[in-house]
Amino acid sequence: PFHQNAIQLLSSARPTLISHKFIWALAIYGLEANAMIQPILILGPTASGKSKLAVQIAREIGGEIINMDSMQVYKDIPILSARPTPSEMGGIAHHLFGHIDAAHAYSTGEYLLEAKAAIDEISARGKTPILVGGTGLYAHALTQGMVETPPVPAQIRAATRKLVETDRRAAHNKLLEVDPDAAARIEVKDAIRISRALEVYEATGKSLSDWHKNPQPPILAQGAWRGFTLAPLKALGVPSFIQYMKFEISLDEAIGRSITETRQYAKRQYSWINNRAVDWEKHELPVGILRQISH
Repeated sequence: PFHQNAIQLLSSARPTLISHKFIWALAIYGLEANAMIQPILILGPTASGKSKLAVQIAREIGGEIINMDSMQVYKDIPILSARPTPSEMGGIAHHLFGHIDAAHAYSTGEYLLEAKAAIDEISARGKTPILVGGTGLYAHALTQGMVETPPVPAQIRAATRKLVETDRRAAHNKLLEVDPDAAARIEVKDAIRISRALEVYEATGKSLSDWHKNPQPPILAQGAWRGFTLAPLKALGVPSFIQYMKFEISLDEAIGRSITETRQYAKRQYSWINNRAVDWEKHELPVGILRQISH
């Protein structure tokens, strides 16, 4: 259990953390293999202070941190992915950060295998695994299971993405015909998810929604409630700075675009949490999370 001094510690944290408008989402899950140790999963938007909270929790309960961010796995973009610095890690062991080469298209399936290995290893040493990040797909796969779909041939993937890039509205209308359930979930502006749903249908003759009906079991089994993989060159800020390096835009414009992209991404993460993690307890202040865990 947490001590009162931990609550006081977070109460005295910097004002920007305490007054942040984004909602914190925290879930505690129990490992199927070891119910005595319950991993903690913290999901929150970009720049919401969740990494600092994770370090504070880890220090208080003897935990170790596992990355749950699809960009922070890459070794080549520490600044653009906002990977925690050594000083921000605060002497706490961190896992699955900066260990993948940028040339490798890291999949959700690979992440799940590595996350499970890290959870098992940390738990075996009597420590508490703390998963923290903003990638909703990883959180969903960890807690709800992942859908296994056959590999999509490169030519089908290329043709599908060309269709989406040429006319996104027409692509979404096509998705509405072949997979109305997916079309209802996916917004017209979400090119990546439209492409994914269409390419799965074109490659298998079976809708993505049908594939979703039989997911693999989750790595983390839900315990008592207390509380599309992107390539590195699509990381926030990278496209704008590539344009700057090509002399296509000014440095000020590149910085401005990066700031706008970060804000928009945070809003999308916030919406994901509200729409997908509806049964999670939500707290506006980190102190609320600590109080909930301590009971």
